[in-house]
Amino acid sequence: MAWMPNPLFPGDLHDTAARLASHLAQGTRGFPTAAPPAEGTEGWRQMLELGWQGVWIAEADGGFGGSFADLASIVEALGRQAVVAPLIARAGVVPAVLGPFAAQTTVRPLLEAHAAGEASICPVLSTGGELPGHATGADACPLLGADGRLSGQLRGVDLTEPASHLLFAALGADGVRRLVLTPAGPLLARARHYSSNDGRRCADLDVGGIALPEGAVLASGDAANAALAAGLAAGALLANVEAVGTAAGLVTLTIDYLNTRVQFGVALSTFQSLRHRLVEMYVAYENTFGMTRQLVLAHDAAPQPLKDILTARLYMNKVSRQVGEAAIQLHGGMGMTTETQASRLAVRAITGAFD
Repeated sequence: MAWMPNPLFPGDLHDTAARLASHLAQGTRGFPTAAPPAEGTEGWRQMLELGWQGVWIAEADGGFGGSFADLASIVEALGRQAVVAPLIARAGVVPAVLGPFAAQTTVRPLLEAHAAGEASICPVLSTGGELPGHATGADACPLLGADGRLSGQLRGVDLTEPASHLLFAALGADGVRRLVLTPAGPLLARARHYSSNDGRRCADLDVGGIALPEGAVLASGDAANAALAAGLAAGALLANVEAVGTAAGLVTLTIDYLNTRVQFGVALSTFQSLRHRLVEMYVAYENTFGMTRQLVLAHDAAPQPLKDILTARLYMNKVSRQVGEAAIQLHGGMGMTTETQASRLAVRAITGAFD
């Protein structure tokens, strides 16, 4: 018997995203390795044309004025098909960080261009200082000297799709964090590119000696820290939303596989041990579904504390590994290949647990 999971937030946005995700998944075999064209992949160009970068940007700032739940509905649909795109960072983290500074003359035009898909701001944020044991100094972000020049590195920059600007924190000589928004070109000149396990294209940037243009520092101290925390909260919560979508896709595919695969003359779904393992996957998915939906609705009403969202993220990481590993085993273990959609989803689920 087939099973169809309910969306976290049903509606036209989810349906449109689901159709695009299904189309993109059908054209994918394994994980992409080649660099995308300068204007981005076909799927990314369609997302920009649909205005998804601007869904959560206020109308007054050139966006569409949608809710956080609207953006979450898109992210979940893409997660069900393991679509590799930096939508969480650029459509969720960027508006959360830059919203308080939208009135600045250097920010408003760029936000409008970002919402229209004419620019794409790539955030590079770290949980340094927010979680116990994480680095808070130069290991977490580059240094900004009194002369306006950077030193150090930006690590783990998601360049799966082209970026026109970078948004990151830099540590001043006084030990105070600054929020920086600057064109990406000069910083990408000395990039070391690599691919992640789930097919994302990333880079570490050596930014030593690069001078920031005038107006690149948007805020410092408490204002910068508050904006960075808001961005991390939005990103972590949307990562949970994506994980719920990925789990829904894995449960669906696993049910179909056990119903159709025959061994010893009977369907695998008749084996009690396999049914128990599947039920564990389903229960884990349902638990995270309810938790994530409530968190998104609460965040829409009023920004939730970063600590609460990161705690939920830790729980989701455990569930993602559980569901991903169970799906691999129920599909035959080492017999799976990256050519299958179930494998792509499982890799995304397990890799996402270490984000």
